[in-house]
Amino acid sequence: MIIYCFCWFVLFCLFFFSGISYCYWHDTKSAAIDCKLWAIERQVFQTIMMRTGLIRQAEYTVFLKR
Repeated sequence: MIIYCFCWFVLFCLFFFSGISYCYWHDTKSAAIDCKLWAIERQVFQTIMMRTGLIRQAEYTVFLKR
Protein backbone atom coordinates (compact mmCIF):
# COMPACT_ATOMS: atom_id res chain seq x y z
CA MET A 1 0.00 0.00 0.00
CA ILE A 2 2.84 2.35 0.83
CA ILE A 3 4.55 1.70 -2.52
CA TYR A 4 1.25 2.25 -4.33
CA CYS A 5 0.72 5.63 -2.62
CA PHE A 6 4.31 6.62 -3.27
CA CYS A 7 3.96 5.82 -6.98
CA TRP A 8 0.89 8.03 -7.22
CA PHE A 9 2.72 10.80 -5.37
CA VAL A 10 5.65 10.61 -7.79
CA LEU A 11 3.32 10.71 -10.80
CA PHE A 12 1.46 13.65 -9.33
CA CYS A 13 4.69 15.58 -8.74
CA LEU A 14 5.94 14.86 -12.26
CA PHE A 15 2.65 16.05 -13.69
CA PHE A 16 2.34 19.13 -11.50
CA PHE A 17 5.88 20.39 -11.88
CA SER A 18 6.13 19.62 -15.60
CA GLY A 19 4.10 22.68 -16.47
CA ILE A 20 1.17 20.70 -17.81
CA SER A 21 -0.95 21.78 -14.88
CA TYR A 22 -0.81 25.39 -16.06
CA CYS A 23 -2.54 24.60 -19.36
CA TYR A 24 -6.16 25.42 -19.95
CA TRP A 25 -8.28 22.48 -18.88
CA HIS A 26 -11.49 23.42 -20.67
CA ASP A 27 -10.23 23.78 -24.23
CA THR A 28 -12.31 22.33 -27.00
CA LYS A 29 -10.54 19.51 -28.81
CA SER A 30 -11.50 17.96 -32.11
CA ALA A 31 -10.44 14.69 -33.69
CA ALA A 32 -8.01 14.71 -36.60
CA ILE A 33 -10.07 12.06 -38.39
CA ASP A 34 -13.57 10.65 -38.03
CA CYS A 35 -13.62 7.71 -35.64
CA LYS A 36 -15.88 5.71 -33.37
CA LEU A 37 -15.40 5.71 -29.61
CA TRP A 38 -16.03 2.43 -27.83
CA ALA A 39 -16.81 2.19 -24.15
CA ILE A 40 -17.13 -0.96 -22.04
CA GLU A 41 -17.97 -1.45 -18.43
CA ARG A 42 -15.18 -1.99 -15.93
CA GLN A 43 -16.30 -5.53 -15.06
CA VAL A 44 -16.37 -6.52 -18.73
CA PHE A 45 -12.86 -5.12 -19.26
CA GLN A 46 -11.55 -6.95 -16.18
CA THR A 47 -13.14 -10.21 -17.37
CA ILE A 48 -11.53 -9.87 -20.81
CA MET A 49 -8.13 -9.10 -19.29
CA MET A 50 -8.39 -11.98 -16.82
CA ARG A 51 -9.30 -14.43 -19.59
CA THR A 52 -6.49 -13.17 -21.81
CA GLY A 53 -4.01 -13.50 -18.94
CA LEU A 54 -5.11 -17.04 -18.13
CA ILE A 55 -4.84 -18.07 -21.80
CA ARG A 56 -1.35 -16.58 -22.04
CA GLN A 57 -0.29 -18.29 -18.81
CA ALA A 58 -1.57 -21.63 -20.14
CA GLU A 59 0.38 -21.13 -23.38
CA TYR A 60 3.57 -20.37 -21.43
CA THR A 61 3.07 -23.44 -19.26
CA VAL A 62 2.64 -25.67 -22.32
CA PHE A 63 5.75 -24.12 -23.89
CA LEU A 64 7.86 -24.64 -20.76
CA LYS A 65 6.74 -28.27 -20.38
CA ARG A 66 8.19 -29.18 -23.79
